[in-house]
Amino acid sequence: MVCVDNAPCCPTEDIRKIPQENPDPIAQKLYERLDSKYKQEEEMVKLGALNKVEGKITIQIDKNMDFDTVYKIMNTCGKVGYNNMNFAVMEREGAAE
Repeated sequence: MVCVDNAPCCPTEDIRKIPQENPDPIAQKLYERLDSKYKQEEEMVKLGALNKVEGKITIQIDKNMDFDTVYKIMNTCGKVGYNNMNFAVMEREGAAE
């Protein structure tokens, strides 16, 4: 499951189903949720609560996630304006150490 701020957004399988040959893959539900968050940050700048929208996002993924899916998530984040990406890689429970 793809989550935004720990709230479910869309199934990972929906993102996997976006055709690989798509030159600009966008996960629509993820885009809409992130766009809403980005607009909230823009509003906070207008109100003076933030100096600027920094476009920072942390993408937390399982170490076994395929790159194609990660790429589609990254592309979606970038299209919204979240271009300053950091990664947190999670190891599955019970994985060999």
